[in-house]
Formats: sequence, structure tokens, C-alpha cells
Amino acid sequence: MNSPAQINEPTKRLRPFSAIAIIVGIVIGAGIFKTPSMVAGVTGDAGWLLVAWVAGGLISLAGALC
Repeated sequence: MNSPAQINEPTKRLRPFSAIAIIVGIVIGAGIFKTPSMVAGVTGDAGWLLVAWVAGGLISLAGALC
């Protein structure tokens, strides 16, 4: 039979890919509506805008994996 301690233990259901997908979704969902115009205004060029977005995504991913 299962002891009471085993019954109350949480199960691990979130895999690394799922965790990354959640973080990416949160970052995109939170920033997609108001930050593009601010970033575009600061960078001044479409190429640098994309570089800034990729760099921000990589930094967010590194933070999520920590």
C-alpha cells in the first residue's frame, strides 16, 4: 500500500521543452504589443531591431534555464 507521504508528493510533469515553451510564450505575450516601437525608436534600423530582439530572446532563454 502507499504511505501517506507518497500520496501527497507532487508528480513531475513539466519537461524542459515545455518549460522553455512557457517562458517564450510569456516573454512574447508580454512584450509583443508595447516594446517593438520603443526598440525600433532606439535602434533606428530594421536590422539592428532584429539583432536586439534575438539578443533579448537569448538572454531570456538563459534566464529561464537558470
